[in-house]
Amino acid sequence: MGTSFKFDKDPPNELMSKTVPKEQTSSKKEETSFQLDEVNAEHHAFNLAQVKYLRTYGAAITGVICGLLGLASLYGFAFYLVSFAFVSIVLLMKSHFRPGDFFIESSAVTTGGLTADVMLFLMSWVITYNVVHVL
Repeated sequence: MGTSFKFDKDPPNELMSKTVPKEQTSSKKEETSFQLDEVNAEHHAFNLAQVKYLRTYGAAITGVICGLLGLASLYGFAFYLVSFAFVSIVLLMKSHFRPGDFFIESSAVTTGGLTADVMLFLMSWVITYNVVHVL
């Protein structure tokens, strides 16, 4: 079950879909001034789920990489922050640097989940480090 990385209109076959209804994208003024009740809730929920998926698995993989490399102390946390920033930049690029078209709050792409996945990162980092370098 793979996830394609396209920006089409059908949520099940893509990474993100626009939350602005199709009729409103014709005018620039209408596109930038949509109200909360005009947001397609299904697409917005799908987009948030995709970002959460990427963040969660990214944190786990980053922890495993830190453990395999033997990073300790602040170097591991710095690696987590760099990988988090990389994923944020990729998500911004996929949204054509307009995350407001895909999310109600733009912070869902840039900083959403920064602290939520730290525990998963720490767990995978510590377990991998102990298995590879201590045992």
